[in-house]
Amino acid sequence: MAHLKRPRRVTLILLITGIPPLGFIVALFVLGSIPDNVAPYLTVAFVLVPMIVFLPLFAFTGYKYSMRRARERFAKLKNASCIICGELLPDAVRLRDLRRTQRPHYETVHPEVWRWGERWKKINILGGTVGIFIVGLATYQLATENALQSILFYAYVPAYILAVYLSQKREIERFRSRWKHQLSENPR
Repeated sequence: MAHLKRPRRVTLILLITGIPPLGFIVALFVLGSIPDNVAPYLTVAFVLVPMIVFLPLFAFTGYKYSMRRARERFAKLKNASCIICGELLPDAVRLRDLRRTQRPHYETVHPEVWRWGERWKKINILGGTVGIFIVGLATYQLATENALQSILFYAYVPAYILAVYLSQKREIERFRSRWKHQLSENPR
C-alpha cells in the first residue's frame, strides 16, 4: 500500500487558485450566459484574482522543478561512462565543460562515433531551424482558420523528434555491437 504524503503549501495554493476559473468556465457552459450586471464581478472574483496568484506561482514552481531536474541530470552526466565501451569518463565541473572533457576519449577510442555525433549535431541544428519555421507556419495556418493544415504542420515536430531519437538509438546500438564484436575478436 502506497503511503500518501501530505500536499505541500504550494500545491494547495495552486489547486485552490486553479479551480475557480475552471468552475467559472463550467458554470458559463451550464448556464449558457451570465447576466451583464454580475459578469464583471464574477470575472474578477473567479478568474482574474485567482489567475494573478496562480500564474506567477505556477511559473515559479515550474522553474524550480526544471532547475532541480537539470541539477540531477548533470549529476548523472558528471559521473558518466562511455556509451560504447562503458569506460569511466573524466568528470566535468560545469555542464559547459562536459563535451570538452569527454571529447578526447571519443576522438581517440571511437573516432567513427565522434564523426557521427558531429554530423548529427549539424543535422539537428538544421532540423530545429526548420521545426521553428514549421511551428510558425502552423500557427499562421491556425490563425487563418485552416485547422487541418495546422495540425499536419504541428505533427511534424514530434514526428521529427521521434525519428531522430529512434535513428540515433539504433545507430548507437550498432556502434556498441561492433565494439563488442571487435573486442571479442581482439582481446586486449
